[in-house]
Amino acid sequence: MGAYLTIGGIGLTAAVIFTAFLGAGRLSGLPDGVDPIVLSTIPTNVPAPSQAFAPSTQFSISNRQAHTACLAERGQALTSRSRDFAPGADCAAVWPGLSIARNWTQNEDGSVTLSTGHGDVVVTLVEGTHGFAYESADVTDGALTWLLIP
Repeated sequence: MGAYLTIGGIGLTAAVIFTAFLGAGRLSGLPDGVDPIVLSTIPTNVPAPSQAFAPSTQFSISNRQAHTACLAERGQALTSRSRDFAPGADCAAVWPGLSIARNWTQNEDGSVTLSTGHGDVVVTLVEGTHGFAYESADVTDGALTWLLIP
């Protein structure tokens, strides 16, 4: 008979403790049906899909006055407005400093600034005409043109 009382007492104590925890959860201001346990299984610092998973883009860059051309790639997002930029080594013949440009920054007015890893501006691009994606704002007569390669 003593064993029954011990087991009953333990069960009753467990029920009281369980009920107290349920009541404490409701008193904490949480609405019914909300689990107060936070597991952090869904990361909160993931970049927006349009930035993180945007594919790289290749351009054919031509200097019509110098009759030179090269390929360059606009890569992954670095910040909300800038992306990695990787010109080919032959881009040095197309525009001075273009082969050392590393950052593609999209400006609020729609223009693009290419800069080195130290922030030195290499060239500024504006929306192109006649089927070109971009043209240089720094060169007269649109001599430096950027053609998007699909």
